[in-house]
Amino acid sequence: EIEHCLLNYKGIKQAVAVAYKAGVNTKIAVYVEYQSEKSVPTENELIQYLANKLPKSHIPAHIVLTNSIPVTPNGKIDRKILEKLTDDYFNYSNIELRGENNDI
Repeated sequence: EIEHCLLNYKGIKQAVAVAYKAGVNTKIAVYVEYQSEKSVPTENELIQYLANKLPKSHIPAHIVLTNSIPVTPNGKIDRKILEKLTDDYFNYSNIELRGENNDI
């Protein structure tokens, strides 16, 4: 439903929603491929657009704007790569660092 809604937004070529774990919660990130550099919407514009169209529970936690979404050799959206990117990025960015010397 999120993907379908975003495809109706001017300048959006593709949209792929990916669920990920954030602690005990499941959140949604959406990868949005824009049609051209001249028509790149902001994350806030897309969140506001979705907020006017969908229930609050369907609003993604993050929208990632990209000029291309990865595809498999046979041309299908490569959800495995998107899921890995999502897990790596959003779970890493949610780590709470404690103490004065946070060596990673």
